[in-house]
Amino acid sequence: MAIITDFTKIRLDGKIIDERHELRQPMNSGWAQCIVTEWHWRSTDQIVTIKYAGGVLAKLLPRNTTVRIIDTVIKNGIERSALSVLDSHRELKYSIPNVHSIKGNIYQDLLLV
Repeated sequence: MAIITDFTKIRLDGKIIDERHELRQPMNSGWAQCIVTEWHWRSTDQIVTIKYAGGVLAKLLPRNTTVRIIDTVIKNGIERSALSVLDSHRELKYSIPNVHSIKGNIYQDLLLV
């Protein structure tokens, strides 16, 4: 499996958060809160890009071979979220929706961020 390097997030306001930034560092630098709408990384000498106009949470996982994303989609007026894991080439490894049916009962918002 290819290693992900140069993992970079780009905020809606154009500010860049690279893989060296800690979670709180942008806020400690005086940056206002802003959604991240674009991610870039290098994998096997290719640049991989993901863009979500509405923003999505993305995190490079510890072994640097996969990226976890939590995204929300509104379909037919219903908001649905999913936890997904992408490999280094942006291929979906798996996705877990936040709506589950257990013994006929519907449960939503089971994902913990």
